[in-house]
Amino acid sequence: MPGRTFVGIPLHTLWGSIGVVVLALATSWGLWILRPGAVFGLIFGNVLMGLAALAHAWLLMGWPRAWRFFALGVGLTFLLEALSVSTQLATPYHYTAVLGPQFLGVPPVVPFGWFTMLYASHVLVNWILEGSPHSRVQSGGRIVVMALATALTMTIWDLTLDPYMVGQWKAWVWESASAPGFLGIPFANYLSWLELTFIVSLLFRLLERDLPDPPPFKRAFALAPVCIYGLIGFSGMAVGTPIETRMLPPFTMGIAALAALARGLQHRREVA
Repeated sequence: MPGRTFVGIPLHTLWGSIGVVVLALATSWGLWILRPGAVFGLIFGNVLMGLAALAHAWLLMGWPRAWRFFALGVGLTFLLEALSVSTQLATPYHYTAVLGPQFLGVPPVVPFGWFTMLYASHVLVNWILEGSPHSRVQSGGRIVVMALATALTMTIWDLTLDPYMVGQWKAWVWESASAPGFLGIPFANYLSWLELTFIVSLLFRLLERDLPDPPPFKRAFALAPVCIYGLIGFSGMAVGTPIETRMLPPFTMGIAALAALARGLQHRREVA
């Protein structure tokens, strides 16, 4: 017997979505009032998208994969980010009050934003290289290739994100103006993005080999992270700062998103 619905939406999906929004609002409000000068919209956006990505991963991958990916994506990102801020191993930088209170020099909302795009990049690469949102690769060499592809897919987003967040919102400050870089952002930053994303992706892809098979999926639902990735790229075309960055998304994130969508549309019969 089919479950109850409201305007065609299953009630459990509707209540779950409402729960994610309420939790994100409560968390964001708590962080916002703790730090004068914080921008509520940026905090809420990061928390909401992170929790929504976790909920989507739960439904698409199953809980065993979802919570492990979330723990790695948020936990390891925070630890490595805190290490980078405290040791200044790469180009020195620090966060401002814009993203809310900080712990060990890092706003807690930052790993939520990382997980959102890491998850979208992970699913996108799976679609392109596997023709499915799920990866069933067992070969270590193939896993390294997919982790590297995920890192590249994630890092090209930062070509527009970092200049925008630094120039428009002053969310963080690069302290070495003389460091070689791209539009004021040190090249060392992009190398750090590649390294961090590669480590997290590699660990998760190695870990998931021993987990139970993920549940069946609906194609439209499984392509949602790809669409989010593409829409975020499109937003860079609209509001990118400096204006030169607005030319990048069609040739970076746009191509990646279209390739994943094309693969998804080719494999109707494999989708439950």
